[in-house]
Amino acid sequence: MLLHLCRCGKAIPQGVDMCPACRAKYGSRHMIYNRQERSQTAAAFYCSRAWRVMRKRMIDVFDGVDILAYYEDQEVVEPDRVHHVVELEEAWDLRLDPFNLIPLSNANHTRVTALYKAGPESMAACQKRLRELRDRWFADQGGVEKVFMAAGLVAPPFSVEKTPHWKP
Repeated sequence: MLLHLCRCGKAIPQGVDMCPACRAKYGSRHMIYNRQERSQTAAAFYCSRAWRVMRKRMIDVFDGVDILAYYEDQEVVEPDRVHHVVELEEAWDLRLDPFNLIPLSNANHTRVTALYKAGPESMAACQKRLRELRDRWFADQGGVEKVFMAAGLVAPPFSVEKTPHWKP
């Protein structure tokens, strides 16, 4: 078994990030970020069932592919995160909007975050590029309706007269 050192100096198995004592003391980096950096409203949202369901669904919509890596680097990379094109702080009402969500790998999410922090012009250009890549994905897959219907995000068109609650 391969071993490496924990932050406290104990030898732990490869693939384990912290020993049990350090995990109890420090927690995960996401928990620390949620506690210290993120607003409580956003932290609660990212722990919600609605977010977990939508996150999984958006990864399925994009077939488990980081579209930034797919189109710009010509690589198939599995996404680790689902990114809000327009950030939560700017548009809370878009938090579960499927047109505002893009799956990205950790590396590309870091790259996009750096572009967002570089300034308003950089952020606007990056958002525009992400929207273009999203639209290109939908076009390549046969259209938005087809992709979203396959993921269960859009109900197929129906006639009002055929619904069970319709009264003439």
